[in-house]
Amino acid sequence: MTLTSLSGWSPSGTPIVSGRESSTKVLLKDGETFVMSGLEKKELAKSTSRFPVLGYIPIIDLLFSKTVDIQKESDVLIFITPHILKNVGVSELSSEKDGE
Repeated sequence: MTLTSLSGWSPSGTPIVSGRESSTKVLLKDGETFVMSGLEKKELAKSTSRFPVLGYIPIIDLLFSKTVDIQKESDVLIFITPHILKNVGVSELSSEKDGE
């Protein structure tokens, strides 16, 4: 499984794409649930808040602005529960779908 996301833009205007990938093999019985995890992502960013006008004047901007480091963490969990169909014909599947 591969997850991709837009990380930002380069100075030339092209998108920067980052990706996360995970693969596994597992044997499950009918109805058992498997949880796939480990697609973690950590992002670091800086955010600056400024007081209007005074926060933009050189030297005194240090008194009227604040920079904060922001750290975001995310993890994707995927739950997979297989259901095995035995001896089911196409006509039986379509009739069950129509009855719902």
